[in-house]
Amino acid sequence: PYWMQYGQLQTSYTPFDASVGLKASPADGLGFKLQGGYRITKNELFVLPGLDDDCSLLYASLAQEKAKVAYGGASVSYAYLDWIDFTLSGDYYAWDVPEGMDGLLLLKPQYAVGFSARGKVYDNLHIMLDYRYEGRKDIASFGKADPVNSLSVGAEYELFRRVNVFARLDNLLDKDYLTEAGYPEQGFRFMAGLSCRF
Repeated sequence: PYWMQYGQLQTSYTPFDASVGLKASPADGLGFKLQGGYRITKNELFVLPGLDDDCSLLYASLAQEKAKVAYGGASVSYAYLDWIDFTLSGDYYAWDVPEGMDGLLLLKPQYAVGFSARGKVYDNLHIMLDYRYEGRKDIASFGKADPVNSLSVGAEYELFRRVNVFARLDNLLDKDYLTEAGYPEQGFRFMAGLSCRF
């Protein structure tokens, strides 16, 4: 996107950030996690997209303001040897900005749900699935930004030790939305390549 900024950005800093969590594994391969916290950030960075009826994105401007957020989430995961593993997670965010500044939260997530899975088809071949949904807050003067709604599938094959080939299909739902950083999500796309682990 095009960016527009009228003044010098200030350094963001976090005078308070506290979190608490609980992890449990009641059976082999099965795990649960609960977490919550509260964060205060001065000069939090916000992206404000410029929109109109004829163009999905004209420009994006940057703004800074003090922000507070309380958050909580939970996840459950399961893994069985190298055959299958999956994780299901959910998070909720309660943002607080100065009165009259709710428009800053247009692209901030209000809640998020994610699911990822990886399974072994046969020796050295795995398939993968990833899904993430982020809901945004309904802002009285701006409406609600389109949610993040991303579904991807892929496969990888181990050619040699530490060397894999992979293929991936991203944004299978072909959704149009802006990321929290103000970037428009690309449409349905395919990617393939070679990866090495050192």
